[in-house]
Amino acid sequence: MLRRVLVPLLALCTALLAVPAVAQADSRPPAPSQDPFYTPPSPLPGQAGDLIRQRQVDWYPEPFRVFQAPVHTWLVLYRSTSATGAPNAVSGMVLEPPIPWTGPGQRPILAYAMGTQGLGDDCAPSYHLRTGTEVEIAFLAQAMLKGYAVALTDYEGLGTPGTHTYAVAQSEGHALLDVARAASKVDGAGLSPSAPVGVFGYSQGGQAAAAAGELAPTYAPELPVVGIAEGGVRRVLHALGVLTREPPRAEHTTRLMQLSGQDYYCYAPEPGLFEPLVELGAEVETGAAAGAIHPHDTPWREPAIARFARAGAVICKRVPGRVERGDCLYHLATELLR
Repeated sequence: MLRRVLVPLLALCTALLAVPAVAQADSRPPAPSQDPFYTPPSPLPGQAGDLIRQRQVDWYPEPFRVFQAPVHTWLVLYRSTSATGAPNAVSGMVLEPPIPWTGPGQRPILAYAMGTQGLGDDCAPSYHLRTGTEVEIAFLAQAMLKGYAVALTDYEGLGTPGTHTYAVAQSEGHALLDVARAASKVDGAGLSPSAPVGVFGYSQGGQAAAAAGELAPTYAPELPVVGIAEGGVRRVLHALGVLTREPPRAEHTTRLMQLSGQDYYCYAPEPGLFEPLVELGAEVETGAAAGAIHPHDTPWREPAIARFARAGAVICKRVPGRVERGDCLYHLATELLR
């Protein structure tokens, strides 16, 4: 896994760089709840896919925020549509590689849907990317190595006010299509509204990508979508009986899980450097050690141990790195059918 992450990043940050990476420590950006950028105006201006505001920001591919990725990066707030058809505002990011597009036509735009990040505003991908804690950076780097621009959505209510509509297909599909629309309107990016658009996602992002493919002909008919790549949903559809002609491979098992209350999250008890002690997919018991928080200002002290408040299966894990008190470290789920 480490090789899969490092190889694209090293290639992006050395072989294809137009400008050198900046080697300097930087303070963490404010959390979305403390950043007025994420609060939309009222009433919302424009139409679905219109850019409400943009801010050029830095992207760090590592949690210590020492080496800034030399990628043109914009934090965006754009108008979209909820699952019920109401206008809303969604946040996201637009990433443009520092290399020219040498292929035919306009630089392509990859509408990227992240896998499950969490339910709190601090789990927004646009925040994770700026704090160096995003786990899908290798895939983003691979896309930019090909010269693609990447437009990624935070989804409805993740970063912006309101409840995150986790696994609500219509909301996710709208948000993904609209961030592709908004990308061509970012001042300074130079992306064309006629650029070919690819859609990619895995896990929660796979559902969003599939929903975008289904909704695009009627919701965004002007968007030149040329392909959809969705992953991580076929086995679930088979387990639910939707797909019957393509059974999953026998060596894997499909489990239907449910997300419960706040007790099924594990939070950092104090600031420091987070060392995970439990891997994704592990079954844990109440009170089990989840991770060690090493104090960065007094490294001789014993680390604080974060513990799980409930038993369950680990479905989301924070990457090792710097955390503040209250940052989410793990998310547990329990069996839906028992």
